[in-house]
Amino acid sequence: MTSPSESQVDAASFEVAVQTLTTETDEDDTEVLQGSNANIDVTSNRGAFQVDITADGLDSEDLDDIFNQSDNDFVSANEDDDEVTLNVTGDDTVVANFSEFDDVGDYTFEFNANDTTASDTASVTVNELDTDITFGQSVTAEEVGDNAQITINMEDSTEAWVFIGSEDVNYLERVHVVDDDEDGEVVLEVNTFLAGRTTDNTTTAFDVLDDDKFGSDGVTSYDSGNTDLDIASNLTSPLAAGDYDLRVASSDEITADGDVTDEKGVGTLALRERSTDSIKTWVAPTGAANSDDLEDLLGEVSESDTVTVGPQGDRLVVQVEASGLYGYVNDGDLEDLAANGLEFRLEQTNPDANQDEVVLNASTLGTDDTDATLYTDEDNNTFFVVIDTRAFSELEDGQNYEASFTVGDEDETTSPNPYVDDEEEESVSTDFSLDDPDGEFDNLQNGDLTVAKSSSSMVSGTTNVAPGTELTIRLRSSNSDSPFLKSQTVDVQADGTFSAEFDMSDVATGAEFTATIRKGSTVLGDEVDGVVGEGASAEVTFDDQETDGSSVVVSSVTLSEGGFVTIHDATLLDGDALGSVVGTSEYLDAGTHEDVEVSLDSSLEEDQELIAMPHMDSNDNEEYDFVTSEGADDGPYTGDDGNAVTDSAQITIGSGTTTAEPTDTTTAEPTDTTTAEPTDTTTDEPTDEPTTTEEEGPGFGALAAVIALIAAALLAVRRSN
Repeated sequence: MTSPSESQVDAASFEVAVQTLTTETDEDDTEVLQGSNANIDVTSNRGAFQVDITADGLDSEDLDDIFNQSDNDFVSANEDDDEVTLNVTGDDTVVANFSEFDDVGDYTFEFNANDTTASDTASVTVNELDTDITFGQSVTAEEVGDNAQITINMEDSTEAWVFIGSEDVNYLERVHVVDDDEDGEVVLEVNTFLAGRTTDNTTTAFDVLDDDKFGSDGVTSYDSGNTDLDIASNLTSPLAAGDYDLRVASSDEITADGDVTDEKGVGTLALRERSTDSIKTWVAPTGAANSDDLEDLLGEVSESDTVTVGPQGDRLVVQVEASGLYGYVNDGDLEDLAANGLEFRLEQTNPDANQDEVVLNASTLGTDDTDATLYTDEDNNTFFVVIDTRAFSELEDGQNYEASFTVGDEDETTSPNPYVDDEEEESVSTDFSLDDPDGEFDNLQNGDLTVAKSSSSMVSGTTNVAPGTELTIRLRSSNSDSPFLKSQTVDVQADGTFSAEFDMSDVATGAEFTATIRKGSTVLGDEVDGVVGEGASAEVTFDDQETDGSSVVVSSVTLSEGGFVTIHDATLLDGDALGSVVGTSEYLDAGTHEDVEVSLDSSLEEDQELIAMPHMDSNDNEEYDFVTSEGADDGPYTGDDGNAVTDSAQITIGSGTTTAEPTDTTTAEPTDTTTAEPTDTTTDEPTDEPTTTEEEGPGFGALAAVIALIAAALLAVRRSN
């Protein structure tokens, strides 16, 4: 091998420099709060190198908590030398985080280049974070067996540790919660049926609501095994009624004696005894049991003890008010009402001779939630069992049932429910009956329906199907000369009435037809015969007059079908169709009658306005039955516009003033057709609370229809005055 000659070697030179190292805490970070970061600037005349960091009073674990952050290029922790090593550059920033290690104090960190003698220090003061963590309510009250919601308010903190219970109640658990959405509030839900009975410190009995979450510590149970407290390791039954201490802290620390080290707020979880309160039945229009959410369901139901069944049957809704269930009865899980000593039951009370009664319960109703399902309203301690009656062929017309809900069992020596004593039970029940869907038209004369030849001819009636149900009213003529088919879709009102308006102006007077009420393909009630006619008509003239107050005189009244003229006081203007009646004439034959004197039920004591109204004798008994039938019979005559015929007069009380003797002159022969055509009745839209409706079969809603058809006429009376 030949060495290079001197001429082949270029001249080379280098400079040996001493490494410089400067570390300085940012001006804004020399003092920081617990849970905050401090930025330490590193400056050197060297490119990349490693530094070892130490601090008096801190071991390698403490330093690891402070510097092992994602913002740093962490290398290792050395337990022997109580130091940590980081990769840095000559223009770098090291982040010191005081979340895991958050002891208050003054700290000086020494930075040493680990392969030179370069070294410097940086100081940080950690001050106490003045966090404000409190309970939203000083007392959170709930029934045993339900879910208690505990609100924790946080300021300058996003996490808290909630301690529930104490040695006094043989129960103590700690729950770590995090305000993940940083809105300053966390709601911790405690299932009082499950709390204290889990064996693995899981979150089974707890839930953090909305957008927040459990902290890394989760749930910790305390007992005599991990404290000096005399607490059993696990409860064998649910939490009993009583007061449970609530404490919230900024750390997880608790002494062996049960003292919470960093306690920030206190409160009480007050668990009260549960109760079984009431039961009632409702109906809702035909549909699957789960076709609505709870809010929509409550907007559709009407209280009723009669439910229609069959191919077009309604939904049966059973409402139970009971508390202390919702820790183990879940929305949509009907089978929960057949466990833990609970029983929901429908039992037939009128079985045929030698036949077993029909019984349905939470188990036999099945698991198909389109047939039957459970809605819970925990805020109101209420649940609803909804049954699509079409799904259960054993439900038949004419059957009577008892619906019941029972907690516990008086026949059991050991109670199947933890909240009811042995050999005791709590039960509520109510009765209801089943009918086939039915309906009938109003104001039939001898079983026939007469509608006026008018562009706004009204046809009304009543039905026993659920309010809100859509019906089709159909008028059909197959007469070869002038056949027609007219139909209108209407909704059943809250009182069971319906009203449809037809344009009959293009149909010849005297044309015959058949009328039906249909729910889907099912005809409700009987098909009735009808005829297009002029319709029953009336006119009345009631003049201002002076009287002694015992009677009034109607100047003239014309009744095409006979009937009565009734006197109402001004309360009729407020909608009191029955209570406003103050006098009624004798039965008047068809025709015109002049100067009809009507004795008043009680003498007038002051001047006032009275209203005269002609009424039909719809049941042909020549007795005025409008009031006693609550509007079902002897309704008012109506005009071409479908409104009641009325006239008003100002009555002045005089001293012994007499009127002309009435004459009873008949000038018109009666016709053989009659009709009373109420206008479309309107009720308020359902609210989110169930609407109570008393039902008594077809005919029970006639009064509401009468009041509605009177309303427009009364408006005319007001305007004329």
